[in-house]
This record gives sequence, structure tokens and C-alpha cells, in this order.
Amino acid sequence: MLMHSLCTAVCPYAFYTVALDHMEAGKASILSSCEPVAAMVFGFFFFMATPHNSRLTA
Repeated sequence: MLMHSLCTAVCPYAFYTVALDHMEAGKASILSSCEPVAAMVFGFFFFMATPHNSRLTA
């Protein structure tokens, strides 16, 4: 459980912070906003998951 939380919460925050040192904040923000779209595409191709309206609304 600890390893899962480390990989899903701490590491992305640390990588984003390090990336801000190497690029403009605007570029980093735009790239991070593409992450949900990439997650949906990878979920479709790797897990054959299709988005439905019932899954999109909480």
C-alpha cells in the first residue's frame, strides 16, 4: 500500500517539480493537461475499456 501511494502521488509531484526547473511553467502546464487524454487512450488500447456516460458522471 505504501509503495502504491508513493508511485501514484509522490513520484508524479516530484517529477513535475523537477520538470519546472528545466522548462517554462506554461509548457509544463499544457503537458500536464494532456495526461487525462493519454490515460483514456492507453486505457482503451491496453484494457479495451470504452468510456460511457455512466462512467463519466460521478
